[in-house]
Amino acid sequence: MSGYTISVKTGPSKVSSLLKKMKALNGASVSAGFLQGSVHPGRAYRFSQDNNSVLEGTESKSSASVASFLEFGGNWLAMLRVRQGNRIIFKTIRVPPRHFMRDTANNNRQSWIESFKAVVLGTKKLSSIGVEMKRDIKKQMLSGNYEPNGGFWNQFKQGTSPLVDTGALYNSVSYRVDGGKSK
Repeated sequence: MSGYTISVKTGPSKVSSLLKKMKALNGASVSAGFLQGSVHPGRAYRFSQDNNSVLEGTESKSSASVASFLEFGGNWLAMLRVRQGNRIIFKTIRVPPRHFMRDTANNNRQSWIESFKAVVLGTKKLSSIGVEMKRDIKKQMLSGNYEPNGGFWNQFKQGTSPLVDTGALYNSVSYRVDGGKSK
């Protein structure tokens, strides 16, 4: 007796079908995050108890540049205009790194790989991975364990999450499918 085994053989039609699906995906990619052309609106913030000061920051920026700044942290030079006497003060604000994009990738990599396998097998569309990645990024923005905002930010910020204020950046998370012949 040669042992007790179960064998599964794949016929030529199954291999041929799988190769066709893989060929259709050649060159295809899915990206999620803050895509080119997404704009984060600036706004003026009231931060003092007596509302005599306004943080100037009303110019729009790309969502990608704002997300990158939050991901890696750094110093932000804020221009404050004091209403009494129209005096201008510059203040450097330290923003700690909050690795939400890297954390998202690290926490969800295996799930995305499994989803891609399903795409290759034809049980999922490539766009469904984009939807999944977008959802995972947004979830991480809300639930990540990041250094809380400092006192300066807490005086005028609308949200409680260090990565969400008005929701503009959160709402600009998107995905894109490129290339290949996949649907």
